[in-house]
Amino acid sequence: GRHLLENGLGEVVAMTASASLQFREKALHSRRVCLPKGEYEFTIYDSSGDGICCNDGDGQYNVSLNSGLIVQGGEFGSEEVTRFTLPFETVPDEGL
Repeated sequence: GRHLLENGLGEVVAMTASASLQFREKALHSRRVCLPKGEYEFTIYDSSGDGICCNDGDGQYNVSLNSGLIVQGGEFGSEEVTRFTLPFETVPDEGL
């Protein structure tokens, strides 16, 4: 699995070093990136085509910002794409 983060101009601002990166079971992998205001696209890839959850363990990922969670997941096919804009604002829960 690997991931890629691009800005609104299509420039890569963060990525894993290798497309064949293998993650150890029950290991936490994290990366901090300082980003200016703007539009971004986060893509996570899985070369097996079965995501990172369920078939070979219980993997998951998340993209977060100081102010909250942008996206989380694990069940997808070959790739999953999330677009977001900074500054990112969480939506208040209407039920409170």
